[in-house]
Amino acid sequence: MSRVTVIMPVHNAASYLQAAIDSVLLQDAPDFKLLIIDDGSDDRSREILELQSDPRVEVVFRPRSGLGAVLNYGINQCTTPYVARMDADDLCAPGRLRLQLEFLESHPDVGAVGTQFIYFADNGRSLPSPRLPLAHDEITRLLSNGNLALVHASLMFRTEALRAVGGYRISGIGEDWDLFLRLGETTRLANLESRLYRWRIHPGNINLKKIATEQLGIRYARYCARRRQARLSEPDLQSFSMRAEPVLERLQQVCKSLSLVHYRLALRSFGRGSGLQGGLHLTIASVLAPQRSIRRIAQMVRRPRTPGLA
Repeated sequence: MSRVTVIMPVHNAASYLQAAIDSVLLQDAPDFKLLIIDDGSDDRSREILELQSDPRVEVVFRPRSGLGAVLNYGINQCTTPYVARMDADDLCAPGRLRLQLEFLESHPDVGAVGTQFIYFADNGRSLPSPRLPLAHDEITRLLSNGNLALVHASLMFRTEALRAVGGYRISGIGEDWDLFLRLGETTRLANLESRLYRWRIHPGNINLKKIATEQLGIRYARYCARRRQARLSEPDLQSFSMRAEPVLERLQQVCKSLSLVHYRLALRSFGRGSGLQGGLHLTIASVLAPQRSIRRIAQMVRRPRTPGLA
């Protein structure tokens, strides 16, 4: 009987989908299944998914409903004690699931464990990537401050921990931070030391509208966490997004989203071997959000070599 269900949501990921599937099927963990949920794709994703013949793969086609809704569907279908995430445009190392499963089974107080990651370009070139904290207290501190501490698609969860907090409350993108903070209030979070996840930088994730939506989800998650701490009621995402905000605060939010766009454009340029263009984008990112950019660059400079994907 399978111990782990890997949930892979898919929406118009045909260019990268088969490579992502193969990286999961090459895992050296003995007992897992891959649940692929197509969220209303209108590219060649369906054609690729209909060709899957590995008995460990289950494919479900659904009308478009958004990432959080798809993940909740997957959790509801899950019959295994552990759930792992995987994105349809990324890759993972063969030992990822085994090492995460071993960690969770030897640390019963931990409800979710991620891994270190590395950005990579479409041509396969590895890119400068920050190091993530290992311990719960540092992870939750960074999350509470709006700083990267977990890579969602690298995580393996205890299924009961996900269900205990009610799964995802945001139906679309930006769904992860709210879940992280709520999980961190009920169980411990961790990251492995090894780089076992590869996060692909491509035009689909260098999109201002998408990044701004993700940033809204982060602000909502942090606001709700503060409300819970004060024992106050929490708004839904729509109510939060419609509240009046000072002009300066809105301007800062736009600058932060633009900074992240230029940061990813810098990585993409470096991946193409264009150091001059990459440096220009990195400079713009730093001007738009200096504190965030300095912190991220410092994380990359200080990063030690760790085992895993090169």
